[in-house]
Amino acid sequence: MAVQKNDPVTSLAKWLQRESARFDPLFERILRRNGYDPLSVASLSRMSIGAAAGMLAAARPLEDFLEQVEYNGRRLAKLQISPDRAAAALLEYHRLIAPLLRSLAPSAAARMRASADQLHFRTCIVLNEAAYQVREAEAQALLDLSRDELAARNARDLLERFVTTLARYCRAGAARLYLAGADDPGGWVLRAATDGPAHGSFQVSAARAERLSAFLDVSPADAEECVIEPDWVDGAGSVWSLPLPGATAPRGVAQFRFSKVYGSLPRERELLKAAAERCVLSLDKLRLTENLAQSEDRVRRLARRMIQVEEAERRRISRDLHDEAGQSLLCIRLRLEILEAAAEAGRDPGLRAGIAETRQLTERAILETRRLIAALSPSLLSQMGLEAALRQLVQRFRDVFPGRVRLRSGHLGRLRQEVEITVYRIVQECCNNIARHSQATAVNLSVELADESVRVIVEDNGVGFDTNEAFHRAGSFGLAGMRERVMLLGGQFSIDSRRPGTRRKAGQGTTLRISVPVAEVCVPPLTILTEGHRSNMPEGKSHVEDSNCACG
Repeated sequence: MAVQKNDPVTSLAKWLQRESARFDPLFERILRRNGYDPLSVASLSRMSIGAAAGMLAAARPLEDFLEQVEYNGRRLAKLQISPDRAAAALLEYHRLIAPLLRSLAPSAAARMRASADQLHFRTCIVLNEAAYQVREAEAQALLDLSRDELAARNARDLLERFVTTLARYCRAGAARLYLAGADDPGGWVLRAATDGPAHGSFQVSAARAERLSAFLDVSPADAEECVIEPDWVDGAGSVWSLPLPGATAPRGVAQFRFSKVYGSLPRERELLKAAAERCVLSLDKLRLTENLAQSEDRVRRLARRMIQVEEAERRRISRDLHDEAGQSLLCIRLRLEILEAAAEAGRDPGLRAGIAETRQLTERAILETRRLIAALSPSLLSQMGLEAALRQLVQRFRDVFPGRVRLRSGHLGRLRQEVEITVYRIVQECCNNIARHSQATAVNLSVELADESVRVIVEDNGVGFDTNEAFHRAGSFGLAGMRERVMLLGGQFSIDSRRPGTRRKAGQGTTLRISVPVAEVCVPPLTILTEGHRSNMPEGKSHVEDSNCACG
């Protein structure tokens, strides 16, 4: 808004403009005496009532002066001078002109004072707005750094994001970030750049590296000993160098190039130093996370290998039992049958009875050995696949379980060996646990293919148990083993059970659900659910239909 010629502020400006040459030096002297540095004195002088008088007397609009106040107000905020302190300093100019105002007529003096107060009030509003802009820019920069840290995929991506955010904050034309070599401290590598591809290595002397350990704000003429790439700053007006702190020497440096002369201010330097520390911490955290992920991957591969070794050992023991102990027991039984026939021919009842009893014990030993062989390494699993092996397992489970057992399975076909073994072992463990602890009268088992995964549901209507206690019970590895097997294949595991002492409908026992991908996938974080997915199976009844006549 332009000031009219008859405006009181214009009148004040014209009157004061004639005296400003006398008051301006006095005002600057007072500021220096009050402890203001040269940069602050220069900014306050451009915001004084004398500076406004000079611009308004030259017929420039008031908006030009207020824009100048806003710019210098931001500089004062970055010089860590609050708006209140700046306003108090500007009032010194009003005190200087007070004697001159008293020499005027009372009415004219009152108009001049009112105009000066109005101008000072407008200046204070703009000062506060400028300080708010500085704080907002700092808050936005810190927020952007936080987002960069969360969004970074790897160390290079993190550094590129950080240097871009810092260049935007300080309005640099270009920025580059270098890291010192871990094995060769003199070899520095360009890791991030806002003005092109980030590649290249450079030799940095010990003297230059020592200089780079402090924040530097230099002109291109003085940048030769502190810039990693001297050619990069040709034609620049200013160069800033921000160290990335290390234990004994800088871990790296971020350098900013400005097309014009642009000196750094204290508040900017503080934020940049804090950002550099945060960058180093984020880089260390990211590297630790990557190392942890690599360690977890190695542990996961080792665990999978251990399971493969375990299955191979089961097969070896099974073969040894079959080939050695099994054959020996069969031979003993045949010899006992021959001896029994000879004893019968010799009419020796005592010998015949002893031999018969020994033969029966041998036959039981043969049956037990076969059972152990089947449990250790079910030959049907490797020969016919998961579906046939589960049917055999359920049939054997019926022989020892007094309740009703139902199996529903879709057409599974042949799956990866790891998937078949995992599903089989989990179902086998569930059957053993139900037989020992559940006191159930009905068991439902469902195994189906859906969405490129094998989905297994095992439910019973037994007494249930506390799942959290079971997972953390010392010396108990049943549930934990199931979970680990599923996790190694990138699947999902959940179990829901009635806790003893809680009120739930009769027949709601335990429900276990797993989902294992058919194809090999990268392992995601394990999902464990101990609540929800509850079964509504009534006591002694099943809501799962048996789709295999042979099983039920």
